Amino acid sequence: MPGFCHIGKTMSEFKLVGSPTIKLPQHFYRIKYAEITDTRLMGVLGMHVYWKAEESQALDHFLSEKQAVIDDYIAEYHQIYYYEAEENGLETVTEIWGDDKKALTVVENRYFGGLGSEKMHFLTENEALFMIRKFVDDTKSRTGRTIEALNADDDLMEGEMDRDGMPKSLAELYRNLQGKKLLYPEEEERLMLRICAPINNDCAVINYYLMRCYGHDPEGAKLLESPFANKKNLQKVELPERAVLRKNSIQKQIAGNGQEFYLSESLLECTDSFYVAFSELEISDKRVISAKVNSSFAISDMEAARMLRRPEYIACFRVNGLEGMAAENMLDELLPRANRKFFDGGVLYMEYNSDNSHVEKPVYNLADDVSVSYFLTNADQLLVAANSPSSIMSAELLMRMSRFGKHLESAGRYNFAHPLLGDFIDSGYDDFDEFLRYLM
Repeated sequence: MPGFCHIGKTMSEFKLVGSPTIKLPQHFYRIKYAEITDTRLMGVLGMHVYWKAEESQALDHFLSEKQAVIDDYIAEYHQIYYYEAEENGLETVTEIWGDDKKALTVVENRYFGGLGSEKMHFLTENEALFMIRKFVDDTKSRTGRTIEALNADDDLMEGEMDRDGMPKSLAELYRNLQGKKLLYPEEEERLMLRICAPINNDCAVINYYLMRCYGHDPEGAKLLESPFANKKNLQKVELPERAVLRKNSIQKQIAGNGQEFYLSESLLECTDSFYVAFSELEISDKRVISAKVNSSFAISDMEAARMLRRPEYIACFRVNGLEGMAAENMLDELLPRANRKFFDGGVLYMEYNSDNSHVEKPVYNLADDVSVSYFLTNADQLLVAANSPSSIMSAELLMRMSRFGKHLESAGRYNFAHPLLGDFIDSGYDDFDEFLRYLM
């Protein structure tokens, strides 16, 4: 389908980083500090929790019984949570055993670098525990299971996984949290608002609201509704199937009585189809006070591609003197904050913008979230793609100035009227020249 890159769904997973040293029972650990992204309105959250064994008589007694010292155990460890609000809930839990700052930076960059979080917010111990319980509860209610164990060493997993697939430390903690009053309702409400990015204009309200509504995320949508709104005026804004807001165009209108309202034309992507929906919203004090869908209808893939038409600049390089894995390692080093996806034809690295300011525009495009894409093919080609000349020039300069640069041989620069990198990735080709000949 022209202009689209279909990225496979990542299953929930638990990963371990570090030496498989013996861990203490979970109740000996306390949260040293915790922090979370402010990206709830984008439908995702990243959270980092730092655990450390707390000195106590109970711990001394435990060590004495085991005839051991604290150095025989893991005294501290980090957990990185990646939570997705619309479908599976908790996508990934990565545990870093010990206090390996380098490994922590790599993992945080990998999972938080593409979220566009303006800043990390510190959490109290009870707030962090509340979020952990919420993550697991949501995952269980959505999927009927907890975290699935994938991509980890079987022998290691056998000793550290609970029967339901959770890390033992998380499973034990979750059991201990059942029935505990961690936050009062007003504290929970303040926490939920704190993990949302600041709302700077009406366009941001509308774009975020439609994302949450069409994504079947009523909890997220409610964060944007005015507490003073008449609930009868907040009609359901959704399709029968969960949809991704690919593009949204907003126009301000004035009714006969002088009341301002907004009309939105939304391009929505469902599992196997595209829709256009027209909605009407009223905003007051940066909150939604009324919303409804006026009409919606399916469109073809080609019509959707035309609506998403935009220029794309691609620089093509041949990679010389490096095996595929070595080239991949160099890109990992050069692009530490890039999101990485694996395809049959190669590896895609996507560098995201540092914030989500594109949500504040009257014409929102999901693709504006990505600043530059890099696709390393199995045929030892590197494609660098961006939607502006300045971005592609900056990316090329970054490549040339790195130690990777001496292994790159320019193989062409292209300016296309519509995005083509996604077509190439979907095509099954791993040689861009062959793909272009096929199109001709």
